[in-house]
Formats: sequence, C-alpha cells, structure tokens
Amino acid sequence: MINAGKLRHQVTFKRQTAVQDEDTGQRADTWTDLDTVRAEIIFLMGSEFISKSGEHSDMNVKFRCRYAPTLSDLNTRDKITFRDVDYDIGSVVNWRFRNKELIIMAKVSQSGD
Repeated sequence: MINAGKLRHQVTFKRQTAVQDEDTGQRADTWTDLDTVRAEIIFLMGSEFISKSGEHSDMNVKFRCRYAPTLSDLNTRDKITFRDVDYDIGSVVNWRFRNKELIIMAKVSQSGD
C-alpha cells in the first residue's frame, strides 16, 4: 500500500486519439486526458549525450500512484505529463495484480507532440 504522504505530485495521463475536423474532414491526432492523479515520483538516473542530430538528455523516472479504473488499460503508447514535461511510458505494472497500485517506468519524451 502506498503511503498517502508520498503522493505529493499531480500528474496527468494522456492518450493519443484521432479527431476528424467537421469542416475539412481531415483527420488529426490529439492528446486527450485520461485522468489526473496524485503520484510519487522517483528520478532514477539521467544522462546527457551528443549525437549527430544534436544534444540529447535521457531521464528515467518511476511514477507510483493508486490504481484507478480509468487507468486499467494504460499502456506504452500513452504518456504522462508532470509540470508541463511529457514522459513516454516504458512499462506499466499493476503491483501484485491487486488493483491497488500502479508502478510506471517512463522517460522524458524526445518528441515535440
């Protein structure tokens, strides 16, 4: 069980959905909020490196939060937003399959969407 005092950060889980413009009929992808919850955030490690395409940073983060039915199908195509920074989800674990706690491993998103 998660100690409630550790859930001091508010995070938003998002899913990419397709929306069709009524005027043009064009399809566009947009990020839709799934849920906003309180979470514990643990920064595990980070690194900076330079590649041919420029300077990059890599930050691994573990998010722990209470299970919610709205997050029951959370997956690696979804993302987390915390303090206006997007995190790509690497894995989602329903701790001990008890629907009490989720542990999500993520990295700072390198994409601009």
